[in-house]
Amino acid sequence: MSLRAKVDDFCKSATGFGKKIETLEAEIKSLKEKLNAAKTVKAKPVAAAPKTTRRAKMTDEEKAQRKRERAVVKALEKRKTLGLPSV
Repeated sequence: MSLRAKVDDFCKSATGFGKKIETLEAEIKSLKEKLNAAKTVKAKPVAAAPKTTRRAKMTDEEKAQRKRERAVVKALEKRKTLGLPSV
């Protein structure tokens, strides 16, 4: 085989490899784009049923009673920290 033929064969195979590399690069690029698109699309959280708290079910009188009880407990704790006797 002449040198010219060897050079031609090498060029043909090199361009073939070049085309393969280009197609692989294009495939990699498209896969990266798909991956980025998948990352940006996030699953929407399922809306939980609204919870009705015990406080929401209470009447106004019950709420006021609880508020008074908390105030008494807070006052007793404050007296205890100051070293005063509880009532």
